[in-house]
Amino acid sequence: LNQYGDLTPEEYYTMMADKEVDEDNKVRDEYRAWAAENKKQQEYELSEERYRIFKDNYLANKRYYEQTGKYYVLNEYADMTPEEFQAMNMNNMEEEEEEE
Repeated sequence: LNQYGDLTPEEYYTMMADKEVDEDNKVRDEYRAWAAENKKQQEYELSEERYRIFKDNYLANKRYYEQTGKYYVLNEYADMTPEEFQAMNMNNMEEEEEEE
């Protein structure tokens, strides 16, 4: 048995659901702070889609830190998927080539 052995299944699932809600609230607070710092409030209106992407990136960063002890700062692109980021970079490269 583990530390939860004395809980009923209902108590265990309730406790785990509460932990998920707490983590989601923490990540949402981090998202709001990040959005304010990066002046994203009006631009993205804190959309659920942008939040979901940010959360995925935030949790990936957290897992990376837990595995390696190294932490990356979430920059202004933290609410972009890898595909969006790559497309943005490709567009920037094309614009630079046109200017030359």
